[in-house]
Amino acid sequence: MIHSYDAPITKVFSKSALNVKNDVEKHFGVELEVECDQDTNKNNISDEIEEMIKGWGFIKHDGSLSYGFEIVTIPLTLKDHFTKWDELLKKSTELKLSSYSAQQAGMHVHYARRDISDVQLIKMCRLIFNKSNYIFLKKIAQRCQRNYGNFKGVGDFENSAIINKSHPFNNKYLALNVLPATTIEFRLFRGTLNKMSFLKNIEFCQAIIEFCALECHSVDYCSDWWNFMKFIQVHQSNYPLVYRFCSDKNIDTLEARQSYVKNKKAKKQKIVQSEIIVVDPPETFHALAHQEDEQEDEDYNEYQYITEVEEGSFNDLFSPA
Repeated sequence: MIHSYDAPITKVFSKSALNVKNDVEKHFGVELEVECDQDTNKNNISDEIEEMIKGWGFIKHDGSLSYGFEIVTIPLTLKDHFTKWDELLKKSTELKLSSYSAQQAGMHVHYARRDISDVQLIKMCRLIFNKSNYIFLKKIAQRCQRNYGNFKGVGDFENSAIINKSHPFNNKYLALNVLPATTIEFRLFRGTLNKMSFLKNIEFCQAIIEFCALECHSVDYCSDWWNFMKFIQVHQSNYPLVYRFCSDKNIDTLEARQSYVKNKKAKKQKIVQSEIIVVDPPETFHALAHQEDEQEDEDYNEYQYITEVEEGSFNDLFSPA
């Protein structure tokens, strides 16, 4: 059964299943958008998936998809997500599901708002919406900015706007949506049916929450991507997939940042110098830089992360102590 888009999760699950404690292990609710093949029966597929996720998930309509639906879970630990999604993700090819290759499909991760302090939330927003971090966040998200999960065009904002949910945070279509009454919602990720990418996304949310929870980390400190990466490197055993992903993408060191910025500026300057200038040079520079960013956004769709860690050894990372 495919529930309506506005069906609350409390319609399907009891409050006791949703009212989890995050003091020992953190719990995350996930919404994964998937498309079905046009040659299949979407309702039959949803019925089969519903059997797989009985007791911990349900299915909803999603107006942003052309022929698909959204799979929604109750709050689960990372270990539980690792175990419970296994059958569905392995069977996704047989069911002819797509998510990463679907243009509009995303993955959203929810966490209880009551377990996030106001200062902690401000730190998280300063990290995610810092325009200097855009290039790195879009690599983590595995997609460029989209209208459904904006993390580039927020602009300047006051900290009070985050808590009061005023402009620009009165819009749910942000990379970090603060509007829900009981949760915060990470909306930046591209949809995926790859288990390692799926778990990396949840692990990233957990890492940001825990990085910004430390009192010794100021708001300014948390706004810098490289401070976050130092935290990941020190605690890589807690965030093995995020650490591995960032290492593979070469976005985990200060040297990588300096090299990237230097090469980016040199490339843009070379383009400007080779052009026939028909407007003032500063305008030409910014116009060409914008064109390059747009092309980079389009080209970025080619990358899908698949870990080289074998599933057997990967299981050990999340096995009970």
